[in-house]
Amino acid sequence: MREAIIIASAIGLFFFLATSVMTAVAIKYATPSLLWDMILWGGITGMALTIATFALFLSSQLTGRPFLWPALLINFGLCLIVGGLVWHLSERQKVVNPGVTEAGEHEKIEIHFEPKASYETSEITNGHILSTVRIGLKASGQSFSNCKVYIEKIAPEPPLAGGLPILLEGGGFVLRPDDPEKFIDIGSQWDNANQYRFNAPFGMFAETLNYIKDDIPHAIEIKIKAIGAETIEKNALFRIWTDESKKLHLERVDASNAPARPPIAIGSPLAGLTNAQLRERTIAFATTLRHFEAEQKKLQPHAREPDTMTPQDFAKKFSEWSANEAEAWGNQYRVQGAELAEELRSRLALPTPSIGQPGFIALISHNLVGPSPISDAADYLESLARRL
Repeated sequence: MREAIIIASAIGLFFFLATSVMTAVAIKYATPSLLWDMILWGGITGMALTIATFALFLSSQLTGRPFLWPALLINFGLCLIVGGLVWHLSERQKVVNPGVTEAGEHEKIEIHFEPKASYETSEITNGHILSTVRIGLKASGQSFSNCKVYIEKIAPEPPLAGGLPILLEGGGFVLRPDDPEKFIDIGSQWDNANQYRFNAPFGMFAETLNYIKDDIPHAIEIKIKAIGAETIEKNALFRIWTDESKKLHLERVDASNAPARPPIAIGSPLAGLTNAQLRERTIAFATTLRHFEAEQKKLQPHAREPDTMTPQDFAKKFSEWSANEAEAWGNQYRVQGAELAEELRSRLALPTPSIGQPGFIALISHNLVGPSPISDAADYLESLARRL
């Protein structure tokens, strides 16, 4: 009998400690969701069942009373009671908080970025400078667990081992409203390299294929996925590029950060056009855009012209040319192109396109991404016009 009690004590202690750890983890990391409620109450129930079962076993050993059926009934009954309680509370929570929409959930994780030291850092190592760009995340209203950050899309899309999306380093963290801002590294580049790399975990194979050339800017769509009252997602659009000193930069360019412009009024010239007139105007405007980009490309500096141009001189001249082209695009054509696109989508009952739509990024910001972004915008506008 003594040996049986010792073995039962060891088994009971193991299950009690295991359920205690599960309860402690749930208390520390729990968010208002049914899954975490089940883990928390499951841990508490496990501790109670371990104590009750060991007490019944000890009583049966000392007094000879039956053990199996009372233990089964107590375990089954307590599980039913706790399960019913958790279910009741979760259903009541839904009634108490009606009208929580998907959009409302999205707004409870804020994505922050500013062109300052907290988000763009430089570190000197072995005589070279490593520049890193990062975003900040902040929870509001509720806590979120198992938070993960992805590079969902890239335009233009480079060759990548494993393709997209790219899960960034440090996934599975917790965001609470009372926590400080959580910084997530997006990418980094050395000043002696012509490539940068997203902050994805290192693997065993094909690592060199995951470096991206810095010769042109790229647009990236960052997705945040987390578990709160339910699984939620939030996306943000950024432009990533390097300057002539090989320092990596990031800029938010999605709709929440796009240059403001007045909405198209009912009495505006576009609203008063017939479909045929709007189609004709858009196609003519697309032709103008292609001509503008062709003229700009004639002014583009080339690395081998002249032969005496150093890489630093070329990078500086290319940066200046790119900035001038973007400024001319924004001042002369972008707003008109965005208004035409909005009017065409409205008449065609089409949603706002995603980052994967060529030319769309140029229409919502001054940033020109890709080898022919203005021609891409012209093609997009003309394709909409020909659908009228």
